[in-house]
Amino acid sequence: MEGLVTKDEIFSHPASGDPMQSGYVQDRPQSSDNNSAAERKQLETRLTNLTTEKDQLHQSYDSVTAERDELKREHNQLETNHNILRREKGELLKKIDKITARPCQTGWSKFDISCYFVSSVFKNWTSSRQECIDQGADLVVIDSLEEQEFLNMLMQKDQNAWIGLTDSLKEGTWMWVDGRNVTTKFWQPGQPNSYNGNQDCGENIQKTTGVGQWNDDGCFAVQNWICEK
Repeated sequence: MEGLVTKDEIFSHPASGDPMQSGYVQDRPQSSDNNSAAERKQLETRLTNLTTEKDQLHQSYDSVTAERDELKREHNQLETNHNILRREKGELLKKIDKITARPCQTGWSKFDISCYFVSSVFKNWTSSRQECIDQGADLVVIDSLEEQEFLNMLMQKDQNAWIGLTDSLKEGTWMWVDGRNVTTKFWQPGQPNSYNGNQDCGENIQKTTGVGQWNDDGCFAVQNWICEK
């Protein structure tokens, strides 16, 4: 019929308001993806910064540890040098005494070019050594059989006395207070044994027969001592 629109005509002409049919495509939202990318970038940057800080802390720790170890080495070297200088000073004084034949002061006994003093009071090893140092001496260093015999005669019967012998710096390595290694030895049988792991100082024990013997004891023990200068 004239004036009526057929079904085919309706579907052959899409409505002008339909975006899918008109060729118009609406843009999808991008803000969510952009935010996620930005957050990921921030996290990656933060991780990089933390890794850098961690590496810097490791480097600082290694540097401080190296400085500490170097200070320890310097301290040990200074202590060694100090002991060497003390020994050299003592040797020079002995040579001077030998040249001038100066007698020992009252209360001291002479053997060869040295003077010796046996205390009448008791103190621990460290305090005993300080007593000797305060008198311009040090705990005795025994260099020969003859010196050991002399000290045995100088001491009272069965008396124990500190001597300048210790392994406090390194367990099992006995050294004299002047820094020298022990060469002449007069240890008792089975000694030193570091009983209970706490005997780092040496003592001389008077014997009525023989030349006397050495023993290791706890440095905290109190007893007599022998000075030499």
